[in-house]
This record gives sequence, C-alpha cells and structure tokens, in this order.
Amino acid sequence: TGEAKLWENHDISKEVNGGWHDAGDFGRYISPAAVAVAHLLYAYMLFPESFQEEINIPESGNGVPDILNECRYELEWMLKMQDEEGGAYHKLTSAMHADFMMPEEDKSQFYLFPVSSMATADYAASMALASRVYAAYDKTFADKMMDAAKKAWGWLEKHPEYIGFKNPENCNTGEYDDVCDKDERLWAAAEMFVATGEEKYKSALEELCKENLGKTDFGWT
Repeated sequence: TGEAKLWENHDISKEVNGGWHDAGDFGRYISPAAVAVAHLLYAYMLFPESFQEEINIPESGNGVPDILNECRYELEWMLKMQDEEGGAYHKLTSAMHADFMMPEEDKSQFYLFPVSSMATADYAASMALASRVYAAYDKTFADKMMDAAKKAWGWLEKHPEYIGFKNPENCNTGEYDDVCDKDERLWAAAEMFVATGEEKYKSALEELCKENLGKTDFGWT
C-alpha cells in the first residue's frame, strides 16, 4: 500500500504498510481487524498449550509463539491507523473494489477514511487486550499499545455521541457501519479496566452495563 491519502484531504499522506487483507479485496478495516486479533489472542490466553507449534513464518524461532508473531503483524499496522487526537480511522481501502487480481498487481491509490466511534472503541479494546498478552514478551511493544489504547479511550471520552460511517460518494468498498456503539464501548471499558485496574474504566463499564442494548439501539425488528 505504501502511502495512503486522507480521503478528506488528499494533500496529507501517511505510511500504512502491513496488516491483513480483509477479504477477497485488499482493504483493511479497523473493526474487523480488532475482532479477528482479539479472537486469536483470547484463544491463546485460554489454551496456550495449543499454540506452541511453529508454522514456518518469517518470525518462527524467535522465542515467541507464532500465533503472537502473526498477530503482531496486524497490530503493528493497527498502530498506524490512529490519528493525532486518538481516533481510529475507520478503514484503509482504495475508492473502489479491486478487480480479480493478485495484491501486488493492484496499483490503486489507497485512502484513509474518517474516524468512527465504533472503530475507535474496537481499537481501544484490542490494544488494551494485546498489551496484556505481549507484556511477557516485549514490554516496549506492550506499553506502546497501552498508550494507544488510552489515547483512543480519551477520544471516546471527548466524543460520547455515536459517530458512524457511511461510504462517501464514489466509494464502494466495505462500510462496516452500525447504528450504535454502546457494545463496542462496553468492550473497550472492560478491557481497559482489566489492563489497568483503574477505577474510571470500572465506572464506565458499570454504567454501560446498565444500558439497554436491545432492539431499539441496534435497529432490529
């Protein structure tokens, strides 16, 4: 991908190499990334004995379980997806879905799309979770993720309202939107509290647990 331009200001570019492709296209999206990484990290935490095999990736043999080596590849990309105020860019894609081709053949310009509260909450949760897991292997990396998680939480505190995402005109890549971010904020509060033990995250978690996350919130019928 190399340099991606901000969708809202094409004069600003940012280096965003790395990360996993989301699906059959070559876009990368924070919410799916956060959930995918979290599932793998939770699995490792619950069943570490099942993830000791080396799987012949470039990092194999470095003293770190390969599941964590692979997750780190995604997490290092995610760290690049935070803006200066702490919000997480919703997605990194080209304007339109690529044709059927190999990734290296796609020369489309990639863009960073605006921050959303859902993506930022997912980002905070996954970074806090990862900071706990990686502390035993690379404290500097773990601290960097914890700093990113706190910065994302700070953004959420400044923006208590739901800030969703809709594709702008002339863009057809995945939207991954929602109608409510309370569940994502709850996940973030829980992981922030577990990672830090700080009372403010516990209080936020308790308040979010009182919310009625029912049909009205999510637009279900």
